[in-house]
Amino acid sequence: MEGLTWYQYFFTECRVIWDYIRLFVLPFGQNLDPDIAISQNIVSHGAIIGLLGLLAVSVLALMYRWRFPIASYGWFVFLILLAPTSSFVPIRDPMAERRMYLPFIGLLLVTVEFLRRWKASRNTLIGSLAVVLLVEGALTYQRNLLWGNAIDIWKDTVTKSPQKLRPRFQLAFSDFQGERALIP
Repeated sequence: MEGLTWYQYFFTECRVIWDYIRLFVLPFGQNLDPDIAISQNIVSHGAIIGLLGLLAVSVLALMYRWRFPIASYGWFVFLILLAPTSSFVPIRDPMAERRMYLPFIGLLLVTVEFLRRWKASRNTLIGSLAVVLLVEGALTYQRNLLWGNAIDIWKDTVTKSPQKLRPRFQLAFSDFQGERALIP
């Protein structure tokens, strides 16, 4: 990417990785084309906090790898699978939800480790997981409604990324074509 150095992209990704984790835990506020501010240096936009957080969790994963082996392994699987698009090599979009498809596996391993160690009765565990499933299902259903209509998904994207030109262009193009069908 012209005009974007490797370290600016790295500092930006230190923040974006935490957005990916938030989307894993609480999948709301999704955006087809997010407008992510570039961190020009380590302190801009809180990049240092993101970097220190990643380092802290990685050190803890190493320190407790014998106590929580699945979670430790899952954390490093997550980082390794995310590395091709979220490390040093600048690419056009700092964040894209589709990049989480494979690294998602690592976060699932972390979740499995903590569910395995949760000291709750069977009914409490089943009830809690049912509530999570219902909430996640409702959020997925709401998001899926937008994906059924090109104009609606791009309107949502323009609302969430008002400074970006690409979503505005895609909305205008969808409106021009009169697309009310599924997005290809």
